[in-house]
Amino acid sequence: MSTTTLPEVPEGLKVWMDMGFGKKEELHPDLKPHIVRDRRIPHISHPLMIELFYSPEMNAVINKRYEMKCAMLEDYIQKKNWVGAIACLIEKPFRIEYMLKHISDIPLNEWWELLHAVWTSVENLWQYKSVLPILFRGRQTTITEMMTDEDDRKTFDALPDTLDIYRGCQWRNRRGWSWTTERKVAEFFARRFLKNGSKGRIVTALVRKQNVLFYTNCRQEREVVINPINTENKCSIYTT
Repeated sequence: MSTTTLPEVPEGLKVWMDMGFGKKEELHPDLKPHIVRDRRIPHISHPLMIELFYSPEMNAVINKRYEMKCAMLEDYIQKKNWVGAIACLIEKPFRIEYMLKHISDIPLNEWWELLHAVWTSVENLWQYKSVLPILFRGRQTTITEMMTDEDDRKTFDALPDTLDIYRGCQWRNRRGWSWTTERKVAEFFARRFLKNGSKGRIVTALVRKQNVLFYTNCRQEREVVINPINTENKCSIYTT
């Protein structure tokens, strides 16, 4: 009598099965209030868990991932590993919020390292424009502690005392803190989210190097960070 050999379960599927894929389970009570139903497909938006395509069939997997991240976050905070806790575990849209929450707990020398890590990883800085001065602790001149990359420091040191800078944006976020020394980079950001015939905007300005808070090229954007009140001769150029 012949026997049928069943194919092995793919390794990736094994991982999902081990985490409870397909297992019926209620969603963790911490996550239930964070189910967002403003689109055809519900999603979860929680500081420790963003699930773009939420389905109840995924509850067990989501719960396990959430509990793992909760345990890791508690461990990182106990060990004062703030970069690990906030820049790695907290979901990007909530990182600034969590920095502010723990501002009194984080030593100043670690704060600058964390701010650099968060600044270069998030996309929603414009939503926090009113509190950005708090993030920079009132500093108005170059924060060399934030330029941890040697190449960034060399590039910054070689810049002239007065810089032409550019910002690609839409109307709502035109008064931002992130600029670039490269017009082509600004053009990319001006066009990135255009739709329905809308127009992007390129803002140009003159800035004194001493007022630049920090410079980074970690995302190949030649980014110059400055409080917009310290920019001069601003003008806007529309682009399509």
